[in-house]
Amino acid sequence: MRQHVRSRERHQADQQARERYAQLSAREREVLGLIVEGLTNKEIGRALTLSPRTVESHRARVFAKLEVASLAHLIRQYAALVDRDVGLTLRRAFGRLGWWGRAKLIGGLGASLFVDEAVDAGEIEKLKQGDFLESSFG
Repeated sequence: MRQHVRSRERHQADQQARERYAQLSAREREVLGLIVEGLTNKEIGRALTLSPRTVESHRARVFAKLEVASLAHLIRQYAALVDRDVGLTLRRAFGRLGWWGRAKLIGGLGASLFVDEAVDAGEIEKLKQGDFLESSFG
């Protein structure tokens, strides 16, 4: 019985975290992703071509919207959600590739436009379990 109660509480907390995460703007999600990666405000500013002061402003809004008081709490609660953001994962993977890897990726994506292939729900769930893109390009 206690295990069921803890499971239900954990599920509710996860649901609330997802709802708060959904309130973030695209820029705030980018900043959050870089915070979770361990970048400083100055490094985040360079990566996003923002001033460190602007990064501090975004960071403060992220902390407020997600209702977290510390960096440790932010990472513990939201790192998994950041990693599931496909756009952010694609940007990370693309950024780590050299020019030849980027050319192959873009060519593969272009070629995939002409393929009529069905993907079942089981395959999608399997991909959700692991970080497929990171393992493929990392």
